[in-house]
Amino acid sequence: MVLRIRDQIDGVFARYVGPIAAELCREEFDHWRAEGQVGPSALHRYIARLGRYINDDATRRLFIGDASKRIQISNNTNQ
Repeated sequence: MVLRIRDQIDGVFARYVGPIAAELCREEFDHWRAEGQVGPSALHRYIARLGRYINDDATRRLFIGDASKRIQISNNTNQ
């Protein structure tokens, strides 16, 4: 489930940063995994890590909101 949600988050990120997203997502996923807590509840931390690459505050907030919806949608379909 976490990998499926991560793919969705990565897709949202790509819409905001373009083709470089794949490389950045791989790099940040490796760092996120190395931190140890990688369950569904930790996905917000992964989103925050990706958000650091978006310099514009308003755009970063939009990305975080859009990406966070992927977690909520996945949680709602599992209930």
